[in-house]
Amino acid sequence: MSINFTPQNIVPTIKAFGYHQSLELWSFHIGSLEFTIDDGTIGFVSPVGWFEVHNFRTASDTEAVASIQWVIDTYGNQKSNK
Repeated sequence: MSINFTPQNIVPTIKAFGYHQSLELWSFHIGSLEFTIDDGTIGFVSPVGWFEVHNFRTASDTEAVASIQWVIDTYGNQKSNK
């Protein structure tokens, strides 16, 4: 069984497990999109490289949901180059 993450449930999961404070690199997928979290920063692994999506140290959790949703809306229908 796999978990279907959404922006609304991944942010509380990140916070509950302390990934937003971890110095280890963690990754998660929403659909076919790969995200990473490291040292409080969520990033997106796009076909052209990595970019920052949200920083828990400088922005609210609500903004994290909106930022992740923006990535899904923007890149979700594109095919991965992997």
